[in-house]
Amino acid sequence: MLNSGRRGWQMSKQQSAAIADPVPVEDLCPIEVVKTADDGRPCLQGSRCPICRQVAFPPRQTCSRCYHSSQEEVALGSEGSLYAFSTVHVSSTQAVPYTLGFVDLSDEIRVLGRLFGAADRFGIGDTVVLALRDDDWGFQKADAGAVSDG
Repeated sequence: MLNSGRRGWQMSKQQSAAIADPVPVEDLCPIEVVKTADDGRPCLQGSRCPICRQVAFPPRQTCSRCYHSSQEEVALGSEGSLYAFSTVHVSSTQAVPYTLGFVDLSDEIRVLGRLFGAADRFGIGDTVVLALRDDDWGFQKADAGAVSDG
């Protein structure tokens, strides 16, 4: 809650305590969102509302559109088109720099994930595939073959 007085805007003690919380927030979803598809390839898992058909990633327990409280698990796929990307130079949880990208997995969903490989190898509209590295998931160019560091 903000208070406006003669000295300008001031934060309440409750809000300032929340801001001072030193626990870092994870940047991305954990590896548990990756399952194995019927064809043996890794596949991202999301959720779909059985009422309004809204698709979500990461999986939700409640629909953000109609607030229905029971969701269905749905496979989102492992290949998509790179919509946008950026290199991250500051992080409280991961070594920097690294590249993040928005990937359109289908007409229904756009997800944010790490891009494996040098940022200068990617371009808007590139076909990318889901890849696993150590205990992490991300996307690499479809023609990249083995995952490279980056």
